[in-house]
Amino acid sequence: MEELRRIVDKNNSNYIAELKERWHDFCQKVLFYGDKDPNAYLKKRPLSCPVLLVSESNCLLAIGDEPIHTLLRCEAVDGVLYLMANYYAIHLTYPKCVATLLSVIQTEVLLDKIHEGDLTPSYKKAIADWKAFNNPRQ
Repeated sequence: MEELRRIVDKNNSNYIAELKERWHDFCQKVLFYGDKDPNAYLKKRPLSCPVLLVSESNCLLAIGDEPIHTLLRCEAVDGVLYLMANYYAIHLTYPKCVATLLSVIQTEVLLDKIHEGDLTPSYKKAIADWKAFNNPRQ
């Protein structure tokens, strides 16, 4: 998390606390569900990028098919922040299947700018829909 802070907003000593507050607000509006059998999913998973699997009792952060960290189910919101921190720390590109979602989290929760070349039509639509949802009177 400190590495994420250093990359995104190194001069803000309150970045992580503020990030967790923004993430909590974001999660009040969006729910994420994962596979019910994380171990079986990891064995057949074709991607090597980080993933957060949410089961009934816990969350599993994995990179490729290797489990990295287990969290309690109630810590799922923190798990997604760890997931994003791994993308930043390892300097990975988002896979196409989740690029729009992770890009929205990047800009709306982490408050990190997105590269001009990554402003895909699906991202533009998602962010417009998100802003309309948050400001229905505008």
